[in-house]
Amino acid sequence: MPNYPEGSHIRYNARTNLLPFPKPSNSSKPTSTARIVFAFTAPTVLQGKRIPASEGNPRYWIEDQKTRKCVLISENEVLGVVVEDCLDLKTLGRMRKARRGAVVGSG
Repeated sequence: MPNYPEGSHIRYNARTNLLPFPKPSNSSKPTSTARIVFAFTAPTVLQGKRIPASEGNPRYWIEDQKTRKCVLISENEVLGVVVEDCLDLKTLGRMRKARRGAVVGSG
């Protein structure tokens, strides 16, 4: 069973060949954000390549938010869900107003 449903906004370990900028000089892996387009939970063939997915080891077809490229990643490359995406829009609006110094709770 996939831990991240389709449509989730996630942060993941980006592969350097997909990024529009050079690899950073430090040893840390670059991260990026993406939307999960589809979660594979059974072995399948995608673009002529065999995908060894299973219920215990799902693979995610994602669209990178910066480059708009679609790639296939395994679940261990997903770092987590982007927090703001989990909040409802009303709560998110209040958080943004509070950051700007506006009064929260009025209106």
